[in-house]
Amino acid sequence: MEHKLVTKEQKSILAKLLASENLIVEHGNYNTASFDVKNRVLRLPIWKEMSGSLYDLLVLHEVGHALFTPEEGYHDAEGYGRGFKSFLNVVEDARIERKIKAKFPGGRRSFVDGYKNLMDRDFFGLSKNDISKYGLIDKINLHFKVGDYVDLTFDNEEQSFLDRIDKADTWKTVVEICKDLYKYAKENESETDMSDHDFGEMMMGDDDDSEMDDLDISLPSGKGDGSEEEESEKDKPGTSSS
Repeated sequence: MEHKLVTKEQKSILAKLLASENLIVEHGNYNTASFDVKNRVLRLPIWKEMSGSLYDLLVLHEVGHALFTPEEGYHDAEGYGRGFKSFLNVVEDARIERKIKAKFPGGRRSFVDGYKNLMDRDFFGLSKNDISKYGLIDKINLHFKVGDYVDLTFDNEEQSFLDRIDKADTWKTVVEICKDLYKYAKENESETDMSDHDFGEMMMGDDDDSEMDDLDISLPSGKGDGSEEEESEKDKPGTSSS
């Protein structure tokens, strides 16, 4: 049987069906996928040689935010110091990925194959950095996304945070964990650990006073895949493909 190429328009429809709402789906020259929880815009990158599993991973991840991250959630970052929005993004990523896998078990393979693809592309920039020097929140991010492919160690206190994140079921719990995580990081890590890998703001293009509308697939180095395809006019950022 001949297999037809699945178009971006078809994938956009899939994202809307999974989210059970009429999301705006945009394709463009983005570093990573993201979801604007306020304006309900799902943004997907255009990369060379993008596998179906990788595309499905990005869609499922951001649909997870659409389904489970409350619109008012980003306001919980207000009043905290530099990088707190990144902590929220990382811990919430772990929660929504666990919940989206439970809701759509058939998508589990896309997560496995998709993250393997991202590692092969050096999406997280690990070939250029010493993981042992990463701050705890960066290591937590890697643990929950690509823990099977990287050598990470956590002491007992750090492991307790992983255990709490594993059980987090609500946004309120995510915020409570992040408050404790942020306090721990300020007390135990240098300013370099807290800011050099400030991936949340870097990926979202935010400053510390802005709202955290966009929730993305965070990467420690703040750098994307770097292999975007040349875009046509209709594929440029800001143009809806829906």
